[in-house]
Amino acid sequence: MEAALYVPSGSMGNRCDLEAHTHPGEKVLYEVSNHLFLVERLPNAHAACVVPHPLEGEFGVLKPEQVEAAAAATTSVPASLVCIENSHNVSGGMAVLPEEVRALAEAAHDHLMRVHLDGARIFNAVSLDIDVRELTRHVDSVMFCLSKGLSAPVGSMLCGSRDFVDRATQVRKWLGGGMRKAGMMAAAGIVALESMVERLAEDGRRAHALCQKLGEVEGVVANQPPRPTNFVLVDVAGLGWTSDELVTRWRVRGILAGSRPPASA
Repeated sequence: MEAALYVPSGSMGNRCDLEAHTHPGEKVLYEVSNHLFLVERLPNAHAACVVPHPLEGEFGVLKPEQVEAAAAATTSVPASLVCIENSHNVSGGMAVLPEEVRALAEAAHDHLMRVHLDGARIFNAVSLDIDVRELTRHVDSVMFCLSKGLSAPVGSMLCGSRDFVDRATQVRKWLGGGMRKAGMMAAAGIVALESMVERLAEDGRRAHALCQKLGEVEGVVANQPPRPTNFVLVDVAGLGWTSDELVTRWRVRGILAGSRPPASA
């Protein structure tokens, strides 16, 4: 990407992206289980005065024909932006391949739409031996977290063209995201990018081994998506437990997990 902007959080980065890419009244296309749609759409849509339009994908991946159909259905509300996520959280860390991103972006660009990638965990794709530059080559902007797997204490990056980043910088200022002494935190991000990317492959290997071992436990179903990264979904309905019970049982043994009701984590 031509330029980048440091922001305190991924949510702020996505918000800056939305306002820099769109105008009030325009439609934004999301995959229905995309984090941007599930968690961030209401405050962002209200602030940017855009119309969220969900599309149902497979393991979080949209097809080009869905974008084309949504564009063709546009009447008084033009669609100007498509938001995708890689890796895809709700599907269990599914990685979207470069050729899938390219096909989607070509369909969007043919209809004068831009493409934003919520790449909070984009570097976890090293588990699949894919260079992150290939995963982002065809999008117009990408946000990625310096924290999470990269292990910096705080911060995210929003990347795109120079003109786009200039607009996003103004939005960050409106949101109060400009920080004095940010260099101390940004320095940790440099260390993360220079020393942690290759280590994320360890997360992928460990997640795969964890999935295999948990799957050997009677009453437990452990899953990963077809192109896994660093997630394992564990269902304990066969044990008669709820997801909250599982999380509690693990916590007292020093194992932390996120709850996905009713019976998975």
